[in-house]
Amino acid sequence: NLGVVGALSSPGSPLRLPGPSLSLRRGLMRRIIRGSKSGRRRLLSTRANVCVVYDQDLSARNAKRFAQDLKLPLIGRCKREELKTHQKKHRKFKDNIISASPLIGYNYALSVGECLELHSLCRSFAPLKVDFVSGPNGYRLRNLHNELIKQAVGLSQEGLRVVDSTGGLGVDSMVLAALGAEVTIIERCPVVAALLEDGIKRAKNHWLLSHLCVEVVHADSIAYLPRLEQVPDVIYIDPMYPDHEFRTTAAPKEMVILRDLAGNDADDAELFEVAMASCSGRVVVKRPMRASAVASELGVQPDSSLAGQSSRFDVYLI
Repeated sequence: NLGVVGALSSPGSPLRLPGPSLSLRRGLMRRIIRGSKSGRRRLLSTRANVCVVYDQDLSARNAKRFAQDLKLPLIGRCKREELKTHQKKHRKFKDNIISASPLIGYNYALSVGECLELHSLCRSFAPLKVDFVSGPNGYRLRNLHNELIKQAVGLSQEGLRVVDSTGGLGVDSMVLAALGAEVTIIERCPVVAALLEDGIKRAKNHWLLSHLCVEVVHADSIAYLPRLEQVPDVIYIDPMYPDHEFRTTAAPKEMVILRDLAGNDADDAELFEVAMASCSGRVVVKRPMRASAVASELGVQPDSSLAGQSSRFDVYLI
């Protein structure tokens, strides 16, 4: 899943990081100052306007439960075709859609059915669901021969305890679980955590993935990591990439949706400090290839870096 951006080094080889530019240093310092003043990362309420719908009457009870748990409005029954029609009308007429539609004013609809799907009501995106059985994620989990992340976390034997402190859609975490690690995923955005839990639950019902040791925790990592009963061997951090600062192509659908729901990770340096104090082995940070190290302004440089094609893994040994 890593594409070519420059030739800083060959994949898998140690990477000598360039020094951060003045603008990067100032930006990271501002984030560090804001993080230190805020003291703790807060659990996120969903930034985008999201409602809950269900596609058939059998799903009504589950939809009501999700709406209550996520503190989101429940609209009622809404078929997939109706959501698609609303999306098309919004793109064509913008604010001049028929005002009687109950979906007016919402950016996304979380549809409860056989699985959870997040439908964009404003953009021409296909519904987003977390699927580890089929598609690109399923293929990746069945072909684990050249996973750079295995080397980054030092996964030489089964049973390594790994905490993914910035869960997102959980692909890297599931790769680590498939390689034999015991993985805890922490996600602070409630809608993303619900999508992730649903995808992992369905994956564990598949015979190829039923053995995976992985769980999802909806929590704030900065507050949660110091309270772990068992100190993890590795803490993995994959903060939201800067706003296209290092991109030469449009961001993928999943990244756009995650940014809509959760915003940017402005407290990644603070999370790094907490992670370094909360594990016994190493902290691994995934970064865009040309981005500065997440803790460069703290005077901490990685002990090693593994370069992929468009991103790298910075490894900090404890």
